[in-house]
Amino acid sequence: MKYALLSEWCDILRGMTLDTLIMLAGTSVVALQFLAFPRAWNTVLLVLIGVGIIVLGIIMRRRQNPILAPRIENSDSLDIEEGDLHDEA
Repeated sequence: MKYALLSEWCDILRGMTLDTLIMLAGTSVVALQFLAFPRAWNTVLLVLIGVGIIVLGIIMRRRQNPILAPRIENSDSLDIEEGDLHDEA
């Protein structure tokens, strides 16, 4: 039963867009202020949510602007000689 519920939550999270995840993270920041977590937990959770929002923002920006995305070069254009791949012992 536990694993079915966990699997269902994972499916829900996979189906969410990045915009929805950012809104959910923002809502959780607001909700944390009213929950009765100890101060240390609250601080750690706020930092983790903040880092998550930053990461989601970077992902969204890279999707919108392909110039910022890392480029994968064609392996045919690399100049690697056969001797460079082996360690000299």
